[in-house]
Amino acid sequence: MTTLDDLTGRVISVSERTNAMLDSMFALMSRFYEAEKEAFEREIDKAQWIIIMQDSTGRNCGFLPLGMKNIYFSGKNIRVLYSGNFIMPPEFWKSSEIPRALGKFIIDMISAEPGVTFYWFYHLTCIKSYCFLRVLFCDFFPRFDKATPAMFSDILSTIGQNIFGESYRPESGTVHFTNPFSPKKNLLESIPDRTPDLNCTYFRKKNPGYAKGVELACIAPLRMDNLQPLIRRTVAE
Repeated sequence: MTTLDDLTGRVISVSERTNAMLDSMFALMSRFYEAEKEAFEREIDKAQWIIIMQDSTGRNCGFLPLGMKNIYFSGKNIRVLYSGNFIMPPEFWKSSEIPRALGKFIIDMISAEPGVTFYWFYHLTCIKSYCFLRVLFCDFFPRFDKATPAMFSDILSTIGQNIFGESYRPESGTVHFTNPFSPKKNLLESIPDRTPDLNCTYFRKKNPGYAKGVELACIAPLRMDNLQPLIRRTVAE
């Protein structure tokens, strides 16, 4: 039986994926989301990297596709890392390997280009994926304890419309797909409505259509000083 300590994260280029990897990723995705394989593979093809979580036997226990786009905002070019939900069974959500693997990827990326302005655009339907932002970053938006500054609202709208066109709704900060990857009942029930966590309550209020596949767009500056101290220490160890 796989435990939290068994998990190891690694980053691969999308070009390195194999048919066996695609099959295992789709099997995991379809456990928790309504998904057709052709649509799923199209989304994978849009990415540039995949963070894959594996156990000691090499079994795929979770994954996160990541894309990158250059976008012009407020007179300069910014580099946008973008992704959807981290696909992972609920029993592995507390693994410290998830933030370590993603934190290392981010640190390596921004360290390689110190003069570039980076942001992470995270569009999601999973409440746990949203809560993950607080584990990683000191500042991100939207959030329950701070109003979103006008600049970040403008960045969200610029990125959302650039990547998703008319599917992005700037008035609500949400993405509405014609054929969304809607969360299944087993995923929704893993986080009961009565959960008292303020992040969960805020997410449901901010994105009331999440159970139908509506995605909340979130933004975080990718800078060393915006990474939580625990992430920096974990990566350094």
